[in-house]
Amino acid sequence: MTDDFFAVPEQCAIGRVCDTHGKYYLPSPYTGEADHYDRVSTLKAMPEDTYHIHQWKRRNVAKGLASSPGLLAQAQGSTVPRTLDTICDVAEDLAGANVASTLGTEVHDYTELADRGRVLDVPEQWHTRMADYHTALDDHGITVLPDMIERAVVSTVYGVAGRFDRVVRLADGTHAVLDLKTGKSLYKEFAIQAYIYAEAFNSHGVWDDDAKAWMDPGFKVREDFAIIVHLPARGKGARVLPIDLETGRLGANLAQQIQGWRQMRVEGWHLPLDVIPFRGEDTMSVIATASSREDLVAIMRSLESVNAWSKIYADACRARLAEIQ
Repeated sequence: MTDDFFAVPEQCAIGRVCDTHGKYYLPSPYTGEADHYDRVSTLKAMPEDTYHIHQWKRRNVAKGLASSPGLLAQAQGSTVPRTLDTICDVAEDLAGANVASTLGTEVHDYTELADRGRVLDVPEQWHTRMADYHTALDDHGITVLPDMIERAVVSTVYGVAGRFDRVVRLADGTHAVLDLKTGKSLYKEFAIQAYIYAEAFNSHGVWDDDAKAWMDPGFKVREDFAIIVHLPARGKGARVLPIDLETGRLGANLAQQIQGWRQMRVEGWHLPLDVIPFRGEDTMSVIATASSREDLVAIMRSLESVNAWSKIYADACRARLAEIQ
């Protein structure tokens, strides 16, 4: 272990997610000094209602353990949190909880290959879905820019970084952020993600992995709407949906407030004990009329004997001592 807690681990590469911190490691667009940035997806998740997803995960753990007596026995014989976490992960896999996300990752990867002109590298079983994707784009006059695929951006307003799926050119010559979604459902939190990408792009451009520098693309993206292409990993067809970035801006500000509230230190929310009304008027009167240091010491010892000594009385005694000395 290094003596310098803040030293950057070797696995942190500029422009990438650091395995140790789970954050992007990028230079500041202002100072050039590299720093860790929370992921856009982390901030986006702040306002999310996670009750139903947690219930779904619990059910999958139960299914997975029920299907594997050996895994269940391991769980029963362990009290180590990290081991139990791993067992839960395995149980979820056994229950098929990650099949959809795995398919979604494949769809993302293959659309990226296709958009980069490497259609021949896409497995044949995915050709129909790729055709659905490109038909949806063509029907709406949307052109993918090959050099604007999976580029890193940083928002100094929100203190986060991420990689947008695409920046595209529209039929009228303007540009917009495009986010590809492969899940079954769409959620309004996606607008937060798209808004931050647009704000970051327009403020600081994109990170150039080759030049190791921030690059000005020479144009801005629209700030009134972004585009979601809904291409479910399990299903047919594709939908193009414009999403309101004003909704995204409001959500991003709310997410930032929630994050700040969660990170508030205890000193920020608790108040001094003396704001609470108490039945100590008689004791305070005795302290206020004490005529010597010896009187105050006697009061202190009397209160200590009944476990009633407190900071309030201590402050009062110090104040009275200052008056009579």
